[in-house]
Amino acid sequence: TYFAHQRNPPRRIALVVEVSGKVAGLAVASLMPPQAELEIIAVDTHFQRRGLARKLFAELAGKLGLAGATEIILEVRASNLPALGLYRRLGFAETGRRPRYYHDPEEDAVLMRLGLEGS
Repeated sequence: TYFAHQRNPPRRIALVVEVSGKVAGLAVASLMPPQAELEIIAVDTHFQRRGLARKLFAELAGKLGLAGATEIILEVRASNLPALGLYRRLGFAETGRRPRYYHDPEEDAVLMRLGLEGS
């Protein structure tokens, strides 16, 4: 594990996918072993529905695991149904809610968790 042997492992891992010089997707997670927090995963509308988010997340999860993370957490707006669907397909499970966490409009945050295999 190349991160585990570093004196100062990364605090954040960011991945970017470019297609023909254009950013097609990105994923960023903060790292606080044994936990990591998925901050964002986004795919340009022109590249959606092609499995890019799934591949990007798989690569990110692999790097987080190498860096010592045993679980990934996130929070998302309760109304963000496309994101909730993606996270569930990736294997995340809802662990709770933060009532009225978001403002303008006010709504709950859904808390989710994914344990990394082999941890």
